[in-house]
Amino acid sequence: AGYHQAEQERESIRFLLERRCDALIVHAKALPEEELARLLKGSTPVVLINHLLPEFEERCVYLDNEEGAYLATRHLLARGHRRIGYIGSNRGIEDGADRERGYQRALAEFGLEANRRDQVRAFPDEAGGHDAMAEVLRRSPDLTAVFAYNDAMAGGAINMLKDSGCAVPEQISVVGFDDVILARLLSPRLTTVRYPIGEMGALAARLVLHDLDERFPAVEQPRRFTPRLIERHSVRQLSPGSD
Repeated sequence: AGYHQAEQERESIRFLLERRCDALIVHAKALPEEELARLLKGSTPVVLINHLLPEFEERCVYLDNEEGAYLATRHLLARGHRRIGYIGSNRGIEDGADRERGYQRALAEFGLEANRRDQVRAFPDEAGGHDAMAEVLRRSPDLTAVFAYNDAMAGGAINMLKDSGCAVPEQISVVGFDDVILARLLSPRLTTVRYPIGEMGALAARLVLHDLDERFPAVEQPRRFTPRLIERHSVRQLSPGSD
C-alpha cells in the first residue's frame, strides 16, 4: 500500500472494507497505532503482518528485527571487526529503529560504543545504499565492515565500493538484511539475515481462516519469528591486530 505512505495505506484498507472482504491481512507501517487498534476492534477479522501492536499480540505476525540486526553485527564482531558502519533507512518506521538498536546492542556487548559518525541514513533502496556508503566512507575511511538495513542498500553499498576500487570483502565486509533474491545474485554473494516473509504470510492466512471457519484448526505456534543469519561470501575474517 504505497511504500509506507499513511494515506495510501488508509485508502487501500478502506477500499477492501467497502467491498466487504471476509478478512484482511494488513501490512501497514505508516498508520498510527490507534488507527490500527480501531481496525482490529472492528467486525472484520484482521491480522497485522510485520507489525507488533501492544495489546493485540495474538493478531500480529512479526519478525524480531532487533535480534536480526544484533546477529548481523555480532557476526562481524566475531570475525574480528571493530570499526563497523551502519547504513540505515530514513523512513520513520519501527523496523529501522529496531535494527539500529540491534546494531548498537551487539557493539555494546563487545565493549564498543556506536559512533554517530559511522551511521548514515538514506532511502532504503540501491541508490540510497550507494549514497550512504559513500558518505560513511567519507566520514570514517578506516571502517572494515558495514551492516546495511536491507539487501537493496547492501547491494548499492557493494556497487559503490567496487566503483571506488575497494574490494569486498578483502577491504570492507558487508552484511545485509532480508535474504531476497538479490543477495544470491550479488558478487560476492551477500551474507544477510533471512526475513521469512513466506512463512509469516502463511501463518497470517491460517489465523484468518480459523476466524472465518472453525473447521480450520486453531493456530498454536508463536506469532514472533526469529531471524536467522545466512552466511555467504561478503565477510572476511580479520587476523588478530589487523583492525
